[in-house]
Amino acid sequence: MPWFLQDLATYGLSIHLPRVLGEILPAGSSAAVGTVLEESLLVAGGVGATMLCRWVEVIPQQIAGFCGCAFALALAAWGARGDQPQPLLLAIGLGLFLFTTNLGPNATTYLLAGNVFPAGERARGAGLATAAGKGGAVLTALLVPLVLERWGPAPLLVGLGGSSLLGAALTWGLARQWKQRLDDATPTVAYATQHANEK
Repeated sequence: MPWFLQDLATYGLSIHLPRVLGEILPAGSSAAVGTVLEESLLVAGGVGATMLCRWVEVIPQQIAGFCGCAFALALAAWGARGDQPQPLLLAIGLGLFLFTTNLGPNATTYLLAGNVFPAGERARGAGLATAAGKGGAVLTALLVPLVLERWGPAPLLVGLGGSSLLGAALTWGLARQWKQRLDDATPTVAYATQHANEK
């Protein structure tokens, strides 16, 4: 479920970012240039996640990332209000979202899917988690244009921010179960390594 919710926002905005920006930017502005600048923050978030995973546990990183995404999307929604749009605020919010999603759940969902399932079910479980995530990506890719056309960018951003908050809540709620499985897996890995060395 967290991977599904994460892909809703990440793919929904990444795929349709030029259109979202085009709804708000002043006439004559280049949504393509804005998209390139925004997507560079996605890369920066990925680099940050690679460095951060050495010092921070995966579950807190995912929760913090989801919360950062929700805050960023709320900021972007405030900037996309129909009565008084503020393009700079929208751009800052979207850029912060792209950075925090790659710093948090866009990286950590991969790590958790490979570790929370017992060894005998790991391939099946990780495959199911991946499929759920891509289901969210497909759903949002199809729905974002319809939502934009019917309600505009601000309600879309609020809804995607809500999915990020739900992702944080689910991660927090499942953290004890995941933590137990990760702790149970660690002695098994250590025993297997020691046994292999003895041979």
